[in-house]
Amino acid sequence: MPALLLATLARKVACRAHIDFSLPALLEGLSAIREVAVTYPQGTLARRRDRIALSAAWHTQRKLAEVLDIATVLEG
Repeated sequence: MPALLLATLARKVACRAHIDFSLPALLEGLSAIREVAVTYPQGTLARRRDRIALSAAWHTQRKLAEVLDIATVLEG
């Protein structure tokens, strides 16, 4: 029951942001987003910070991740 409530709430938030998916389509879109750990070897010239990012295949998935606040960094 809590999972259905959370999914329904996510759909309601998405609909307010003009992402009008059915509940199964919303869950399918969310399940396709993957979390990726981006790490750089020590001693590289780039010296970038390691981070966690989300891969999002299409624009609507990116917007959905932003609206639901599930990521601060999106990689595509």
